[in-house]
Amino acid sequence: MQVCAQEFAAIGHAEPGALEQPGYDVRLGEEGRLRLRIWGDLPASWPASLGVGLYESGIRVVRGAARRAGPGGGPDDPWLAEFELEVLDDAADPVLLDYLGLARRSPEDLSPPEVRITSHHRSLTAKYGGAVYLEVAAADRLGFMGGLLARIAQIGLVPEELEIDTLGAPVFDRFFLKGVDGSAPVREARARLCHLMDRLSSP
Repeated sequence: MQVCAQEFAAIGHAEPGALEQPGYDVRLGEEGRLRLRIWGDLPASWPASLGVGLYESGIRVVRGAARRAGPGGGPDDPWLAEFELEVLDDAADPVLLDYLGLARRSPEDLSPPEVRITSHHRSLTAKYGGAVYLEVAAADRLGFMGGLLARIAQIGLVPEELEIDTLGAPVFDRFFLKGVDGSAPVREARARLCHLMDRLSSP
């Protein structure tokens, strides 16, 4: 995960118009894993849709990071994301996958896998105009990113920035969450998030 964070820090922000056209690139990385880079003007819930699509394709998200790449880091800026992926033995051919198609699926069409978390932390921030910061620790399992973000999307929240790390134990993921329309989460949305985290923490 630190690798991705350092690379994003080096990128800084994109020049106007450089990333608006969505696209992706898949390359062979270290230890036989794939490195997926995806960018552009993507739907608000794209991380959940991509995560569930990768799970359904037998591909595990090992680590990654994503954030708005424009100069303002606002809801209209394009995304830039990079993930390290592990292809399981019975997985779909990763070369033939339409990663943009996976990211563009509607949240209503998703069947996310079950997830359980061991601990979480939430706090209000000034970042992204009042995003909620969420840290989640859990035991690693295939589809965790998609399963978690799909359920967060179901309560009307989506990440403006995320960091995923499944190396080591436990999984440690971090998100800055806002409303689907880019608004700061109101009290009711924060209460729904609290209830969801408590439910996912239940034995």
